[in-house]
Amino acid sequence: GMRRVAMLSIPRDLIVEIPGYGYGRINAAHVYGDLSPELGGGLTLVRATVSNLLGVPIDYAVLVNFSGFIGLIDAIGGIDITVPKALYDGAYPTMDYGYMEVYFEPGMQHMDGQRALQYARVRHMDSDFERSRRQQEIILAAARQLRNQNPLELLDTLVSATSSLRGYVETDIPEDRMVGLAWAL
Repeated sequence: GMRRVAMLSIPRDLIVEIPGYGYGRINAAHVYGDLSPELGGGLTLVRATVSNLLGVPIDYAVLVNFSGFIGLIDAIGGIDITVPKALYDGAYPTMDYGYMEVYFEPGMQHMDGQRALQYARVRHMDSDFERSRRQQEIILAAARQLRNQNPLELLDTLVSATSSLRGYVETDIPEDRMVGLAWAL
């Protein structure tokens, strides 16, 4: 049959049943999993929680932290995004637990990893739904960026992406499946 890919964003404040724990915000599942090793660790509990919520089996999961996200976008040469309307956040949280001002003008922009992360996380003007839309847009822009490369460039990109992601990504995909999945994507 037809194979397709769908993207789904789950609001981070959604109250869900976290298996073995009870009810809580979905974005806490990772922490509870890490705090209670008997629940299988953070990645496992997140996968079980989302699977339980959607009623869909989830074979594998990949968790990327902020540094990994920046490394990944930089490794593919940045992304092109059309910003629909001006975005301003006067209290954007920095990596060192401070705050800074972030501003995006409307229009087409090339973003490196740091800028793309700001675009993904900026939240003082609109809703979680708008933020989810921006995050999906970034994923699609990254896919476009990869599709525009010839196979040799792509191979170089995947190699540099893989090495830049070491230590920033947690996954339960077996190594022998990973290459096949990368090419399929």
